[in-house]
Amino acid sequence: MAARKPGRLSLLRARSGFIGNFDGQTIELHEGDLVESDHPIVAKWPELFEPARLRYPVVEQATAAPGEKR
Repeated sequence: MAARKPGRLSLLRARSGFIGNFDGQTIELHEGDLVESDHPIVAKWPELFEPARLRYPVVEQATAAPGEKR
């Protein structure tokens, strides 16, 4: 998977628990597990995910990361 560009993170939530074979490995997700929207398992099983709803707002970090200008 390509490196993520800086910016907004998009998360999806597993609608229910499931076990599947992905890239030669058995993966297990539980209902409510969060996955990045561009992850290949979302492309393989899009019907098993829905947009995540966060109960509390995500807070931006207060200081710049190394090499980041503010």
